[in-house]
Amino acid sequence: MSTSNGTAADAAPTLQAFVSAANREHIQSQLGRLLQADASINNGGLQTAIQWCRQQQADVLLVDLDGYSNPIDGMRLLLSHCDPACRVIAVGHQPDINLYRSLQRLGVIDYLALPLPLDLLATAINLARTGQTWQYNGHSGRTIAITGAVGGVGTSTLAAALAQTLADDCRIPTALVDYDQQKSDQLLYLGDSSSASLGSVMATPNIDQRLLQRSLGQISERLSLISQGQEEIPDVTTEQVFQFGSALCQLANLVLWDIPAARPAASMDVLRAAQVRILVTEYSVNAARQTRLLLDQIGDESDGQQLFVVASPAHGKGVVSRSAFAEFIGREVDFELPDVGNTLANNLLQGPLGKCPQLNPVLDQLAGQISGQQQSGNGSNRGLKSLLGKFKRSPRRQLAEA
Repeated sequence: MSTSNGTAADAAPTLQAFVSAANREHIQSQLGRLLQADASINNGGLQTAIQWCRQQQADVLLVDLDGYSNPIDGMRLLLSHCDPACRVIAVGHQPDINLYRSLQRLGVIDYLALPLPLDLLATAINLARTGQTWQYNGHSGRTIAITGAVGGVGTSTLAAALAQTLADDCRIPTALVDYDQQKSDQLLYLGDSSSASLGSVMATPNIDQRLLQRSLGQISERLSLISQGQEEIPDVTTEQVFQFGSALCQLANLVLWDIPAARPAASMDVLRAAQVRILVTEYSVNAARQTRLLLDQIGDESDGQQLFVVASPAHGKGVVSRSAFAEFIGREVDFELPDVGNTLANNLLQGPLGKCPQLNPVLDQLAGQISGQQQSGNGSNRGLKSLLGKFKRSPRRQLAEA
């Protein structure tokens, strides 16, 4: 990715971004995560873009509208200087539906509110590069897949706590899928005994929404659970899993899959396709190897799928340093879980998994980045379409539109 001060160049890259100083770091970070290597970041927003386009042309423009008093007139002027084939994406902090509609009428591909959601930015850039247009296929929730690089690192505990945070604190309708064929820990963690039909629902040739609704255990006002109980999940195909995930995404805004480290049938497809992937690991040699292997198998963030590595220092403590672990797997550890001792175990002796204050800082940051209510940071906490592009758009990711 190159940078410039908006001066003339002999050959314009495919994507030219014009951004204000206040938004530059965030926009550059998001473009980097999407591996937009040919993007050129120019200092200055809409006014600079207008001046630049009087002399040069680009295939795709990403233009920051912050600080411009009349963005509609400014965009109209910008488009008058652009080649007719140029595709423009606008960004800014003003969450105004009227502004969005006005920009669309001018021919702008999309207007994205800052901070930029990674998946929406990826989709907008893809549409701009390919010349395609938006197609609306109805409401569909987003898929989050969480798994352990190795067993026994607290994956199910984190999944239960995160699901409760998203549903009860962020107030987002959330469904939790316990995809463990052996233990179904979520029945214990969340105190539900009515949800035990995952296998039979997945095996249904055509999933009926009413059947699916009746199979969900209601944990709280906005949190539901589906699991298999003590019965083994029958063999299911990837297509059946996708069909189930797609149907569930019509009922909940967020669908969180708790996938065990053994990774049963089609679970790798869920991980490859999900819009958010969370890998839980520990600082041990074996976990480092398994984490790197898993990262190679599920892919990076270049398609807009968020990826987080969460480490539990209480496991494998002192075996491998955090810096050495990060160097080996080829990326930073995004979050570290605190050592909560016996707090969670003692809570479970009293009933369902209760709140654990020591986990709140990590849960709040993780939930904020998933929900889009928090801008990604830098360094160790840099970050958290589809089983759902067959969960949403690309052949590699397929459920919400299956």
